[in-house]
Amino acid sequence: MNDIKFNISEHWLPVNEKRGTIDKDTLRIKVSGINFHTQQEASSWGLFTGYIKPDTNNTYDPNAICFYKSDGTFLGYVQKELQDYVGIFTKGRELDCVIAITPFFSKEGKIRNQAYATILKFGSSVKCVDACRVERIALT
Repeated sequence: MNDIKFNISEHWLPVNEKRGTIDKDTLRIKVSGINFHTQQEASSWGLFTGYIKPDTNNTYDPNAICFYKSDGTFLGYVQKELQDYVGIFTKGRELDCVIAITPFFSKEGKIRNQAYATILKFGSSVKCVDACRVERIALT
């Protein structure tokens, strides 16, 4: 165990903040609900490829937009406050994204997960080469 005092939650975007604009190729936002859909353990943490798509069958929220890992594992949702913005960015399409899931300690001292996704607008797929590098792959 190291003795470095580092609070990862101070270095992530606030809940309602986004990075990127509709005119750009990427948009980075928080994945809501990650703690309800993942375990708070090391096997859940890391850099993953995935996709984002509208949840047209959601009876509670007809505007819901979901995040999934590439293997189809459901991770969470786009926050309600950002649904319109993300909907304009994605134009209602399924798009690739890169998702980082990291642990942090809550105020109560419990380990929790937090996740941020970089949504990719360009016409390609991505793959994780290793924990620190992601490559674009041209679609054929």
